[in-house]
Amino acid sequence: MPLCRRLSILSFVVVASAVAFAQSATPARIIQREQAIHASPLTLWYRSPAKLWTDALAIGNGRLGAMIFGDPEKDRFQLNDITVWSGGPMPHADREGGYKALPAIRSALGEGDYAKAQALVQSNLTTAGTGDSEYWPSYETLGDLTFDHQLGPGRITNYLRWLDLDRGITGVDFTADSVRYHREAFSSAVDHAIVGHFMADRPGKISFNVRLSRLASATTTSEGNDTLVMRGDTTFPAQSAHPAIPPATSGPGKGFPGRPARPAQPARPGNLDYEARLTVRIVGGSVRTVGDKLIVEGANEATILLTTGTSFVLDYTKGYKGEDPHATAVAQMRAAAGKAYDSLKASHIAEYQSFFHRVRFDLPATEASNEETGTRIKNYADGSRDPSLAALYYQMGRYLLISSSRPDNPLPSNSQGIWGDGLDLPWKSDYKSNINYQMNYWPSETANLSELHLPAIRFDASLVKPGTKTAQAYYNAPGWVVAYTANAWGWTSPGDGMPWGPFFGGGGWIAQDIWEHYAFTRDRDFLRTYYSVLKGSAEFYLSILVADANGKLITSPSLSPENRFRTDGGVVGSVVDGSAVEREIIWDLFTNAIAASEILQTDDNFRVKLQDARAKIRPLEIGKAGQLEEWGHDWDQNAPEMNHRHISHLFAAYPGWQITPQTTPALASAVRESLELRGDEATGWSNAWKINLYARLRDGDHALKILNQQLRLAGGTTMDYHGEGGGTYSNMFDAHPPFQIDGNFGGTSGIDEMLLQSNLRYTDTPGGVEDNYVIDLLPALPSRWPQGSIQGLRARGGFEVDLAWSGGKLIGATLHSIAGNTARVRYGTTTMPVQLRPGQQIEITPKSGGELQLSAPHGSFQ
Repeated sequence: MPLCRRLSILSFVVVASAVAFAQSATPARIIQREQAIHASPLTLWYRSPAKLWTDALAIGNGRLGAMIFGDPEKDRFQLNDITVWSGGPMPHADREGGYKALPAIRSALGEGDYAKAQALVQSNLTTAGTGDSEYWPSYETLGDLTFDHQLGPGRITNYLRWLDLDRGITGVDFTADSVRYHREAFSSAVDHAIVGHFMADRPGKISFNVRLSRLASATTTSEGNDTLVMRGDTTFPAQSAHPAIPPATSGPGKGFPGRPARPAQPARPGNLDYEARLTVRIVGGSVRTVGDKLIVEGANEATILLTTGTSFVLDYTKGYKGEDPHATAVAQMRAAAGKAYDSLKASHIAEYQSFFHRVRFDLPATEASNEETGTRIKNYADGSRDPSLAALYYQMGRYLLISSSRPDNPLPSNSQGIWGDGLDLPWKSDYKSNINYQMNYWPSETANLSELHLPAIRFDASLVKPGTKTAQAYYNAPGWVVAYTANAWGWTSPGDGMPWGPFFGGGGWIAQDIWEHYAFTRDRDFLRTYYSVLKGSAEFYLSILVADANGKLITSPSLSPENRFRTDGGVVGSVVDGSAVEREIIWDLFTNAIAASEILQTDDNFRVKLQDARAKIRPLEIGKAGQLEEWGHDWDQNAPEMNHRHISHLFAAYPGWQITPQTTPALASAVRESLELRGDEATGWSNAWKINLYARLRDGDHALKILNQQLRLAGGTTMDYHGEGGGTYSNMFDAHPPFQIDGNFGGTSGIDEMLLQSNLRYTDTPGGVEDNYVIDLLPALPSRWPQGSIQGLRARGGFEVDLAWSGGKLIGATLHSIAGNTARVRYGTTTMPVQLRPGQQIEITPKSGGELQLSAPHGSFQ
């Protein structure tokens, strides 16, 4: 395809040039930018190359990703493979016999001696002092492609860098020495490869050197004239002390101030082998290898292909070690290199769009919509001048989930998705199961990406075996548990410190994934497959519940993740008897396990035990300030940190459903009071959680207010642990800071909750399982979004929903049935029942009196 035709199908139009400004890899080079560009609603674009990692643009196929900087002369593709982790299994982390301290801990708590209980928990229910007490494995970079392009002398003009969310392709365009250059790149799930393509509008102008390298533990060799091969393992090199980076032995630290410097670290062996292969295909010119470089000279166009293989296998019994990666990397390269570029691109777009095109979201565009993306974020403020930026942000979240969690992923999306630069990433970039890992998958079902939820569910199931060992060590209990975090090597143990380490609610929380996937898909075969995982989690918590002084069931000891209390007597601690979040997680888990056993008609006796125990769980309490009590004691107003970022005790309102304005109005008011006590100012993922909570409280304006705070431009780098507040980087990554992808996903989920909710359950059969849902249309529509539309959202019960509104009111909705089911549709104060067969759809329009008008079921939307 000629270059002029390729440029014509890009998602923007260049209309004028402006004065030059200095920006390049060398002081002598000048890049001249465009004055005005009309961008598509689904394009991120920039007038200059990325200076920081958080300016670069992300591509990914679920497993293989890259951050692309877009420099015309000295470009960088920073590479990641989701399975590249340092370290390995740590089988001696669990403290054998830790459970023997439980009677003493519970006695101290019963006597109100919280300092003693804290000390006993630190000594007996953490990993401090165990054989594998130092939690050091981290997700890592795979390496780098570094390009040295030979361009003509003089200025670079007409520079444009872009990411087209509609096609899942990024690229740059510019003119150098009167030659127009066009480069694009994507990561193909079909061909298991990163693909780059370089062109110019004059023949013989593509010349560059490219190097394949890694920071450590890598050897790159050439193979023939057109291929480089990099092999190595994840051995962690010895490191000198570093004052600016948190220590590998620290806790999750999601916002803790005063981080100490990292001490010197010894070299550590890795459990993972990898191979990366780089091949260049050219038209015209020549290509040759010299050492660890490929040299292309005088080509008309060039296609760059990168494939990888690793030895990782998600199997605890095999120590997560599989076959040598060579055969996989070679086979993938052979298949990709045998295809023409246009074929690679077309198959990538078709596969990617099969996910991305499921949802369309439109808010009004303004003149501000045509500004550079970084400028749009900087000027966004309350969103009134550029409401459509929220729609772009929403679709960016869906793009990132598609790019980091394809259905066949060997691991789920981690704390940075699949993108991370370095060998020891922020908080290890692992699976923090006290909120962050779960938040990654909040939009998977609502935003119509249900299959992308499966890598998380498979990973959850893989934790059963190591989690069984952890349950026995710390509670002498049946079933399985995950504490505060997990990683690629099956870590389920607590951490070595307080107040984050000995939170044992993670297993029950991640088990929610199983019910949610069933609720949206109605796939009973899936539920049957994973029922044992759900049951095993319920068995653990059923075993550890104890009676309080009033005979109500609680967990003791318990924590509220990463937070601390101050008693009325001034004692500061984190260990209590009966924290709200653990009671809420267990109520939710038991409810789901009860429903699953009824649906599958199994485990009648166990179901009765769960029903009896659920009825005895201590009810949630409202404190003297009208707040929902966090600690099982009325200490919230004494808090050492009133605006703490974790709001774990509000789990029952979201992502749970125990509290709703309709069914528990007093508790819902207490949730609002707790949110007001904490304040709106927070970091990325905490902001995102609040967006979802305010949406569940049916307060769309407050939800949008916090979303607007999320859409403020953040600066700094990925290692800026001391940054102020959260926000969004120029490349639309969430700024915790540093970058944490959960804020992106939580923000997308929050927008879903503003526009559609289906959390309320009911049954048409008295005493039957509550497995039908109320589909709530525009429950929290912000007043600043008076008109718009969204198509393709998913609702529990197996439905797909299209919505359009104007003047802040619903114009109409279409309800498509995926599974064939009964539901109740609600808009405002009006509720009506519907019954559809699979493939049927129904139109819904509001009448002047507020009632809903339903068309007869008809047609098939498939």
